[in-house]
Amino acid sequence: YNYLLLSLAAWLENERWRDGAKDKKTHRVLDIATATLTKRHKQLRQRGKHLEHMHPEARHAARIAAKKLRYASEFFASLYPSAKSRSFIRKLSQLQDCLGVLNDITTTEKLLQQLIETSPNIKLDEVQHLFAHWNASNRIHFEENLNENWQAFASQKPFWCSR
Repeated sequence: YNYLLLSLAAWLENERWRDGAKDKKTHRVLDIATATLTKRHKQLRQRGKHLEHMHPEARHAARIAAKKLRYASEFFASLYPSAKSRSFIRKLSQLQDCLGVLNDITTTEKLLQQLIETSPNIKLDEVQHLFAHWNASNRIHFEENLNENWQAFASQKPFWCSR
């Protein structure tokens, strides 16, 4: 097991998997990477239409699609030119972060409401009031940034399309 792990790590670290780029197996890896990235990109583009007007649950689905595309992009990035993949992943990350904060706001509000319903008291009402104002301020800020982040992401050509 240790030998296997060390051999695999050395193989990956030394980029020996890139040797013989004209090899059928290498092309197969690129085909799998391209198909996976294209599928994830298409899912995000479909779920990301009209983000600023979406219900929080639909926006959460777009967030999950962004997360899946980001993980796949980071996993396969070394197969493609690094400058293009870094730029793409950075813009995708900014979009995902914005969607994450908006999801956190929605989740916080729901959890706080559930807490108040199960054990109402004046202190919790005050906390809910404070969080409501804080969340409203953050929501306005991040919803304004959401469209900008989406446009920055959507306007770039996927890095795997230009081999």
